[in-house]
Formats: sequence, structure tokens, C-alpha cells
Amino acid sequence: MKRLDVDSPRQHALNADGYDWAVWEWPGEGRPLLFMHATGFHAQCWRRVIEHFPGRRVIAVDAPNHGRSERQPTPFSWPRFASGLVSVIQQLQLQDVTGVGHSMGAHVMTLACGLNPAAFAGLVLVDPVILEPQFAATRRGRMAPEDNPVARRRNHWASPEQMFDAFKDRKPFCDWDPAVLRDYCNGGLRHRADGDGFELACSPLDEANVYAVSAENDVYDAIKQIDQPVQVIRGRLWDHSAPPGDFSNSPTWPELAAQFKRGIDDHLAERSHFFPMETPEWLARRIAGFEEAHL
Repeated sequence: MKRLDVDSPRQHALNADGYDWAVWEWPGEGRPLLFMHATGFHAQCWRRVIEHFPGRRVIAVDAPNHGRSERQPTPFSWPRFASGLVSVIQQLQLQDVTGVGHSMGAHVMTLACGLNPAAFAGLVLVDPVILEPQFAATRRGRMAPEDNPVARRRNHWASPEQMFDAFKDRKPFCDWDPAVLRDYCNGGLRHRADGDGFELACSPLDEANVYAVSAENDVYDAIKQIDQPVQVIRGRLWDHSAPPGDFSNSPTWPELAAQFKRGIDDHLAERSHFFPMETPEWLARRIAGFEEAHL
């Protein structure tokens, strides 16, 4: 089966709502596919999904303070990420988009569709961390960013290869497709300013700050504005007593798909929150099947 050459994308630097976004584009025809990553990840993590769409126009973005996007001081705002994503769509003159997001990226994609529904043909929301409303309200301001365990992640690496070797045999990374893990390591580091090796493109404290504001928006109002078909794909049910940073299960509200006018629920009871990294080819088939059946 022919695959897209994912090694040669065009790169755009777009200023969107005050943030400089790195945007990666694989030229092609037909309905554009737009991908947005999870907190702490980056656009290149989608490469093993994207390669299954040869001939299509595909765009993947690095959110502010992720990947190759410019670093700016916090605080962050998921609605501001959404307005920036809408600006990216407008600047690239995208229409009839299939929006695909994972975790924070799916949540932000939902907000963006609520802001500009005319730009979207449909959404594939991959474990979008949209919580049951009553539970989401209890999460607001629950933990200071510096108290989140992710704020203490290792942030000094000699090379992407060292990072890969350190992660490949431990959870959750040992369950990932090794090619996805390599893409994560290669795109997730940047040279340190002092020249001494590499550091995370999304710093540990920045990542913790993004989590800290995750519930500070009314995504439920955005959902009401969306008439397009929406497929919600979620992993095994989450234990609400799980500690912060435990993504072995899905944090997505089981009744979320029913909140959309044309929602479709897809439950992977045996998979973790990171199933796009574990089974990228399966996800590509799911996206293609959604488009064939509903768009």
C-alpha cells in the first residue's frame, strides 16, 4: 500500500492570536486533514498516522510552547489556543476540514469548531479529556502547576537517541509503536541555550501549566454549536481516584458523544489514553472509515 512521504513537509511560521505557531503541511488534494497534538507532545507525533493518507492535503500544528513553536511566558488558555487554531485555518484558507485531535488537541479542536463551525466538515476527537461537567468543576484550581509531578520531568538530554533509549523499555512508552516514540523524541527536544545538549521543547513547568488551566473553559457551550458529525474515540474507563499524570485510562466523559447533535461513540476498552501512539495504523483506518461513512 502506498504511503505518504512524511519526511518532507512544508513548514510555515504563522502568528495566530499573538502566538507564533509552527505549522507543518503535506500538500495534496481533497478535503484537508488537520491534526493537533496532546499536551507535551508535538505535530511530528502524528507522522505514523499521516503516512496512511497519500495524496491528501494534511496539516499538523505545534501548539504554542510545544514542538517548534515559539516559547512565550505562561499563563496559557485553551480558548486562546482555539482562537489561534482558527486563525491558522483562516490564514491557510482551509475549508471543509476534517479536524483530528488527541487529548488537549481534541479539546481545543472542539472549541475551534464551536468558534468557526463553517470551516469544518467533521471532527475525530481522540480521547479529548472533556470531563463530565460536575467533575470538571471540581478540578478547577485543584493543583498548582509546580505541585504536578510532570513539572519534575527530566529536562536535560544529550541527544534524542539517549531519550529514546531511556524510554523504550518503560511505561507507557514501551507500549508505543517504536517509530512513534522516535518521532516523539526527535521532535520533542530542542538545543539548550547554553549549548549543553538538549531540553524538552515543552518544558516540564509549561506542560504542568497547560494541565492547570484545562478545566477553565466552557467547552460544553461550544459543543452545542456543532452540527457536524463527530466521532469520539476513548480508551478504557478512568478511575477518578487515579493520581495526576496517570494516563493508563481514559479521562473522557463516557456520555460525551451523546452531547453532540451527530455524535458517534467508539470505546476501546483495552487501550490507554495513548492509543494513537500504540496503534497509529488502526487510528488512520478509523479516520478514513469515519470520513467514508459520514462526510
